[in-house]
Amino acid sequence: LAELERAQAFPEQLAAFKGTLARAGQLLSFLQLDDECDIALGKLYNYAARKSDEDTRNSTYQDFQAQVETLCVKAASACSWFSNELLALGAQAVEELYAAQPGLELYRRSLEQVFRRAPHVLGPAEEALRRTPSPCSTMQTCALKTPSTATARRTPSPMAATSPCS
Repeated sequence: LAELERAQAFPEQLAAFKGTLARAGQLLSFLQLDDECDIALGKLYNYAARKSDEDTRNSTYQDFQAQVETLCVKAASACSWFSNELLALGAQAVEELYAAQPGLELYRRSLEQVFRRAPHVLGPAEEALRRTPSPCSTMQTCALKTPSTATARRTPSPMAATSPCS
């Protein structure tokens, strides 16, 4: 439960990067925090799901699993701005960031996917609406967040949905 309490801060921390990606170091810091969030939530979800499966009569872990799922959706919602902000920076500006911050190379493929999908990216208002939690979205969002996504850059989280947090 201590890990869950610590993870509660992720959505607010991720949302705090909105409007700052053009500043030196911010894009890399955001992507690293997003990876940290994915790993932590993936571990929490996996633990909660396994414990819930052990004894389905015990509602303690079902409640814990629901809390983690809700947190996953909040984290994804907190990042709904990412694709639009990255696209607004432009590919040339991101190329300059690669030169200035070698650590961004780890994320090159994921960032290139955002630019490749640019014609299909919704506007900021629509993207925020798409990330609004719904009763059906929690299971799908967290089920795809596993610890391996930090290095492979995910299907929906931190890029297939064009957002690091999806």
